[in-house]
Amino acid sequence: MRHLVELRQAASWIFRRQASTRCSGPRIFPKHGFNIIPSTTLIEEERLPHYHMKDYYPMTLGDIIHGYYQVVAKLGFGTTSTVWLARDNMVVQATRIFKL
Repeated sequence: MRHLVELRQAASWIFRRQASTRCSGPRIFPKHGFNIIPSTTLIEEERLPHYHMKDYYPMTLGDIIHGYYQVVAKLGFGTTSTVWLARDNMVVQATRIFKL
């Protein structure tokens, strides 16, 4: 059993080492092939009575944050924030995020 644990640790280290040495540029999102919603159309949280556009950062899919995080999806919204999924263009590595 101990050998299995050591093997898993070694494999994990190798994966992290390989994953952290590669980097890729930003993804290019398609410009056609879907319906474009006019900017005047309110969606999701924008329809809530307490929503004021000036209180939120104007995030857009494809935006680059701090030079290397690229916004790839909107995961959801709540009473005080919107949650976005971003891709790290400097390190290709799977990451799990848990909300406790």
